[in-house]
Amino acid sequence: MPAPIYTIEYCDKYLDELLDKMGSDYFPLDVKFGRFVSMTYDFIRESTNYMEATQEVSDDLKPLIIRNYFVMTPTSEQGVWEVAEPIDYVRLISLEPFAMVGGNEVKKFKKVYINKEGQRLVYERDPFRKPSPIYPQVFRIGNLFEVRVGNDLDTYSRARLSYVKHPTFGDINDDDAILVNLPAIAMEKILLKTAESLRFTTADETASSIYQFDQTFGKRNK
Repeated sequence: MPAPIYTIEYCDKYLDELLDKMGSDYFPLDVKFGRFVSMTYDFIRESTNYMEATQEVSDDLKPLIIRNYFVMTPTSEQGVWEVAEPIDYVRLISLEPFAMVGGNEVKKFKKVYINKEGQRLVYERDPFRKPSPIYPQVFRIGNLFEVRVGNDLDTYSRARLSYVKHPTFGDINDDDAILVNLPAIAMEKILLKTAESLRFTTADETASSIYQFDQTFGKRNK
């Protein structure tokens, strides 16, 4: 049996089948699509949490993973550099800063610590967590990544980022459009999560979903 092609039409019917097996009510396509988008981002978050814990790249997200170099710019604070967040960025996997030493770009670190937002003050007050060229600390500040390398006086040229980019969703008005650019194994998981989420949706939540869909995707399709 050939593998399914996850078009808008196929996924619409497939969700209806899943919901019917669960004894759920019927939902219009725009509600199902809006919930699928939400579940896709939940799935990305869960998968990147797994990658952070295991340092293994999930096959589910391979089409969305970008590895590229970005310029590091100095701040007014010694040993603190910034990297602009890529325009298509969703979640960071890793960041590797490179210093210029004797005209050559070198990797000085052994391990880079990627920290959650709001942890900077905690780390600044902890003498055992001070950043250094060997163990840099990275913090996300707004739409920037702040890279702290301690009292290192060398110039840092660029950073190699691995991150998850935004997925590309198909046009809901085109039955033959691919729903999203993810592999089959990820599609099956997200479609099931979508059906399970819709199963417990109330009438008020359905109306809210339609409104959110119109605000997010309606303008795009006009």
